[in-house]
Amino acid sequence: MKKIEVNIQSEINFKQSVLKAVGEASDALVQIQKLEEQQKIAEGLIVKSNETVKKADILFKYNSTTYVEVILVQTNKLQSELDLASLKTQRLNAITSVYRAVGGGWQ
Repeated sequence: MKKIEVNIQSEINFKQSVLKAVGEASDALVQIQKLEEQQKIAEGLIVKSNETVKKADILFKYNSTTYVEVILVQTNKLQSELDLASLKTQRLNAITSVYRAVGGGWQ
């Protein structure tokens, strides 16, 4: 009788583990998708920032703007690049989470 109870408990534990892994993998996949969308937006911002820096340099060259404004534009560009790097890191971490949720890696 105890053997049957142990088997039932083992089956319940296994099913709970599978459900937990599926939930974690699903959450991580959704996170990856959202981060990819954010990454595309961030990449677009960097392209626009590069254009803005070029225009600010030209305006400074012809004395139409101050150097402080050029530095502010460059700072914004740098922040956009840092944001993109952060999104890429988060995406890689989410990919790692999927891998671990389906049994890869180590605890």
